[in-house]
Amino acid sequence: MKNTKLFLIIAFLIPILALGQYGYTPEVISGSLKYTDLSNASSTVIGTTVTNLVASDFDLSGTYYGISGDDNNLYIIDTSNASYTLVGSVTPPGSEFWSGMACDPTDGTMYICSTDGNTNSFYTIDVTNATITLVGTNAEGDGVVGIAFDDTGQMYAIYLVRLFYMIDKTTAAATLVGSLNTTPTAFPHHGLDFSSSNQTMYMVGYNAFSFDNELWTIDLATANNTLVGSVNLWTATIAVEPSFSIGFSADTTEICETDMVNFSDGSTGANTWNWTFE
Repeated sequence: MKNTKLFLIIAFLIPILALGQYGYTPEVISGSLKYTDLSNASSTVIGTTVTNLVASDFDLSGTYYGISGDDNNLYIIDTSNASYTLVGSVTPPGSEFWSGMACDPTDGTMYICSTDGNTNSFYTIDVTNATITLVGTNAEGDGVVGIAFDDTGQMYAIYLVRLFYMIDKTTAAATLVGSLNTTPTAFPHHGLDFSSSNQTMYMVGYNAFSFDNELWTIDLATANNTLVGSVNLWTATIAVEPSFSIGFSADTTEICETDMVNFSDGSTGANTWNWTFE
């Protein structure tokens, strides 16, 4: 007897895709928010936002958060026009100042770090109310000035002494990866973030010789860094725009009635899904 064949057509509500690789680089003094092409460091001004943003990152939903060093407040920043909304106050410990922010892509936890040049503290932060919880401290280098996660949930950090570390996100213990061979230095105006789309770590750092902030890439295995170009502003942070990759698959697309199909989700960067079976 001939089996009746059923064909599955799968439709997905796909998130908006990020075209190219871009990051947000807010200027320290003026608050000018720039949209920076990570392939060549060229930038477009979006508008004026909070001044002295010393740490920033996107959460998994694509909301952009930043902490101002002027008032130690956490803000939501609208990347369409640079307007901002206060979430709450975030006071660093002792004489430390905030220096980095990063979202763990595996579970959405937001982390922030602070330093006084000797002690470095790492926290999780609830971005709905600005409450923080201490993860741990370390005394590596000469002050942590930027943190970021790769896609596996491994945290990395840059320190003012031109060193690049892996950080244990549960204890804040640091493991040296290597020295940044030609890193600009001087002043704690540095930033770090990872692009999922091209699996690249990006850094902005102040160059004491050219008096400019520059965009670099960092090799996660060796810490070797490569200059991309000048970002033409004094920035303390970089936040790479979230990107999405849609990758659903099925072990079969033609079945008999009552047969089962196994679906696999290989998407990255998405936090909602809509399945339609016709």
